[in-house]
Amino acid sequence: MLRRDFLRLIGAAAGTSAGFSSVSPAQSEFVRPVYSVAKSQVTWSASHSELKVEALVYYPADTQELSPVVIYSHGLGGAPEKFAYLGNMWASRGLISIFIHHPETDEAQWRGRIRAVSELRELYRRYWNARDRALAISFVIDRLSSPGSESTSFASIMDLSRIGASGNDLGALGALLVAGQLPPDGGPSLKDPRVTAIAPLSPPVFCDAAHAEVVYENITVPCMTIAGTRDDGIVGSTRAWQRRIPFDAMVHSNRYHVILDGGDHMVYSGHLRARLKSTDADYQNVIRAATTLFWSAYLKGDGAALELLGAGSDTIFNSLARMETHSAVNAGSVAR
Repeated sequence: MLRRDFLRLIGAAAGTSAGFSSVSPAQSEFVRPVYSVAKSQVTWSASHSELKVEALVYYPADTQELSPVVIYSHGLGGAPEKFAYLGNMWASRGLISIFIHHPETDEAQWRGRIRAVSELRELYRRYWNARDRALAISFVIDRLSSPGSESTSFASIMDLSRIGASGNDLGALGALLVAGQLPPDGGPSLKDPRVTAIAPLSPPVFCDAAHAEVVYENITVPCMTIAGTRDDGIVGSTRAWQRRIPFDAMVHSNRYHVILDGGDHMVYSGHLRARLKSTDADYQNVIRAATTLFWSAYLKGDGAALELLGAGSDTIFNSLARMETHSAVNAGSVAR
């Protein structure tokens, strides 16, 4: 098996030109597109409240097989469209991928503003606890499970027994909250037992390492966190070194921590200007590969993907990233 080349197929697999060489058939199987991808804009609302959620959905278009669902929440100042690199890849591998739009905190709130950073700081002050993110994730699951959901174009292939939650920045905190993290505002729990795996990208952290095990002790589902070595918050207070705290503290979860060498807080959705060294696309290739492998193992029950995850960084990643792993305490494999 060729090593350190797993990611090199990703650029071609997702229709980008990363200049990557081919890999062995054994590795390429995990990221080779299996299905064509369809895209849909969906709006869900509740008859008993004013809550409404809009989302951009990517899904496999040419299958009748039941597909797991992944729900993604973007970060402060972001937008669903920024994560097409994930939506297209995940859907091509048989995952219904739902990217929630948070209009109160999206990129329209700062683009073209004279004091853009000040605008973002004010939004962060209002939404720092990510309670809105977690509630939106659970609301989408409610709508998918309710009568009338069959009107969506992908309803016939949904497998709601296998649901992943993901996101970056505040969206990453939303994913951790629905998995069972104690809310940072001290409010009621937002844990949603219907979520069976999570992948938080650059999660904000509001506790020190000494108290972290209590904060994350109720998380028992498989988890993959991703963070960069320069991943300091832009308006939030989380420093790069703190973003590994959830991984270290989730002792009841099979978990993985992917470290992006040189990656900062903007690589997930992309910088406004081109980077001088490694490009955003390079890091996004890593993120796409790691999360696709993780979902394959824990949502699709692919034993070979789980084995590759356990093989370590040398088998999976190029020099831009490395990965640490830990198995759950008093638990065996929790792959579905």
